[in-house]
Amino acid sequence: MTGPLLRTDESPAAPVRNGIGVRLLRLPLYFKLIIANSAITLLAVVACASVAVTAARANPGANPLSSVWPVIVAAVLVGIVVNAAVVHVALTPLRNLVDAAEKVRGGSETARAIESAVSDRQMQRATGTFNSMLDSVGEYRRRLREIAIRAIDAGEAERKRLSRDLHDGTAQSLAAVLVQLRVARKTADPATATSLEAIADQLSGSINELRMLAQGLRPPALDMIGLSAAIQAHARNVTETGAVRVDTRIEGVDGALQPESELALYRLIQEALLNVVRHSRSDRARVEVERNSGHVVATVTDEGRGFDVDDALVSGALGLFGMHERASYVGGRVTVRSAPGQGTRVRIEIPLRETTTWPTPSAS
Repeated sequence: MTGPLLRTDESPAAPVRNGIGVRLLRLPLYFKLIIANSAITLLAVVACASVAVTAARANPGANPLSSVWPVIVAAVLVGIVVNAAVVHVALTPLRNLVDAAEKVRGGSETARAIESAVSDRQMQRATGTFNSMLDSVGEYRRRLREIAIRAIDAGEAERKRLSRDLHDGTAQSLAAVLVQLRVARKTADPATATSLEAIADQLSGSINELRMLAQGLRPPALDMIGLSAAIQAHARNVTETGAVRVDTRIEGVDGALQPESELALYRLIQEALLNVVRHSRSDRARVEVERNSGHVVATVTDEGRGFDVDDALVSGALGLFGMHERASYVGGRVTVRSAPGQGTRVRIEIPLRETTTWPTPSAS
């Protein structure tokens, strides 16, 4: 098993120094506040005493408190400012942890908490534990993605084999039977010829359905003429069924993705259109695919009845969950926006070929 992922922070860790000032800043917050307040109190007492003595010498009959009050007010204000500054500096490591957690929550796999030069021992330990946990999670996700990609490859290879067997084997055999039926019809009596013709028509329909099934298992256009043609061909097939008219706009995406990513994007668009046909009650949908900021971005929109996305996920919408998982296996993501009566918009983002790093198999 490989070691933890290399740390690639968005900002480099602060250099660690061993001066007296840094040692003081590394003290726990409790001691920092005690030292700061003690120093302020001592300075205030000395200043008050000095001002009182000076005022008494200058004017022996005056009340010394009238001269001391400004010093007391100034000491209080300085104490507030210093305490605020000490707390702000002392909480820097905690803010670093929060920032890293927010980046991880936003989808970053490389974000780590920055090791601050003012961390005390407990914060250093917390930061190290947090980063180690992220390293372990990253390694787990990397290996999970590797396994998932292998499973997808195996599944698609089996689909391809079945598609080839159905198209080149079963469909061809049935086509030969169809030819024999039509030849036999020419030599048969009229009644038998009519029956054979009906059987031939049914067989011809079955052959067409079988070939469509084979194409659905593994679209030949995806291997032969590219991603754009495969998406357009599928959109035409959906339109020809009469259920939903699908408009497409596809710009400059051929060759932009890894083969696994192309297949994942095609399957995701296929699933999104299937959901439109099954659930949207809309007679129209639109598919748009383009490059955008290091990704190929595909959107599938309809103006159907819509649904509550959160409720669907809570109730166990396996289709949506499967789409999210398939996208994550190739480093992408799926965003679904919908509301009752307002249609649905599915946005798919897949990293470009040059920005995608596939996990390499590692020895167990």
